[in-house]
Amino acid sequence: MKKSLWIMKIIFSIKKIIHKPKCINEKAAEQGYAEAQNRLGIMFSSSDYDLEINYAKAKEYYEQAAEQGLKQAQFNLGNMYKLGNGVPQDYAQTIKWYKKAAAQEAAPAQYGLGDMYAKGLGVRNPRVIYTWG
Repeated sequence: MKKSLWIMKIIFSIKKIIHKPKCINEKAAEQGYAEAQNRLGIMFSSSDYDLEINYAKAKEYYEQAAEQGLKQAQFNLGNMYKLGNGVPQDYAQTIKWYKKAAAQEAAPAQYGLGDMYAKGLGVRNPRVIYTWG
């Protein structure tokens, strides 16, 4: 077998492996599974997958999962607003979603929230310390 044909077969196999989880997650997301919705949000907002980045779709999936209370999706949605990825940068929205995730003991959200307060981003009085628990 020629080397180039062998390489093409490998590439085709890898693409099938990558797209299969997308199809499975789409079916699960349609049925309302928050974890699948969050995974699709990650897939559409990351260059780690063989998909074109689509922040509008990522936001849609994150919102669906976040509204169901999935802390990872709440944190991811907060990050979209913090970085302005596909949405206008909005620190108030970042704080809102970080607080929801932090209240569920999501350590990255707790850290992110503390960082926002320490830097005075999206808060009226940065001297006020936010606590949860």
